[in-house]
Amino acid sequence: MVYPENSKRWCFDAPPLAVFGFALIYSGSFDDAFVLFFMRAYFFEQPNSEKMKKTLLLVMLFAGLGATSAFAKPYVSGSAGVAMLGDADVDGVQNAVAFKTGYAVNCAVGYNFGKVRLEGAVGYQKNGVDRFTGIPAEFVLTPGSDVNVNFSLLSYMANAYYDFNIKSPLKPYLMGGIGAVTTKWEANLNNLEESMDISISSDTTSFAWQLGLGVGARVTDNLRFDVGYRYFKPSNSEILRPFGGQIGDITLGSHNLMAGVRYEF
Repeated sequence: MVYPENSKRWCFDAPPLAVFGFALIYSGSFDDAFVLFFMRAYFFEQPNSEKMKKTLLLVMLFAGLGATSAFAKPYVSGSAGVAMLGDADVDGVQNAVAFKTGYAVNCAVGYNFGKVRLEGAVGYQKNGVDRFTGIPAEFVLTPGSDVNVNFSLLSYMANAYYDFNIKSPLKPYLMGGIGAVTTKWEANLNNLEESMDISISSDTTSFAWQLGLGVGARVTDNLRFDVGYRYFKPSNSEILRPFGGQIGDITLGSHNLMAGVRYEF
């Protein structure tokens, strides 16, 4: 058996992808292994090329449109999991907002063309704010006050999946998606000294993309159980002060662990 010349480096750079790659070689799915090697080379040899990453996402989304198989199966899916929103930068202030672990839910409808799946999905996640650093005074706790701030992300995504055809009841996959997300924050301020409650909020809509991998397990002929990882990335969003005026751009990125089911008709 011949392994790629840079297999050691590949394992070091992307361990989850390495597991998939060697499983594919072992099972004889060399065409799938080629796709995986291409993905590895693209994302790990050019880590700073955001424009080219977005281009590849578009390719992944529309490559399956040529698959006009008469055996395409419609499906519906639903999933839920843990959402870990990374520390956000606000207008050059690094790690200005730290978030608590939150939750995410997702539902989708799509078509399965065999190795390629295309779907439209709606997702929602919510994370509470743990602390602020270097943010204007409107956000900061003041003596005699208590504040609860939450960020929510409502997304509308077009996703493409590539399922690897291995001789196993488990089927690994890679996925990517592009779409739009509405980012909203809500603050509830309770002034304990003046017995006054104030609720304020602001939202903005921007472009978003995501990448992920996972594995599906067949439960019945029509039902699959799925677990996976998603990295969800909204474009920089404007965030407003509670009492008017613009703070600036906020940079967000979320690591989500999801589990769900998919039913094919």
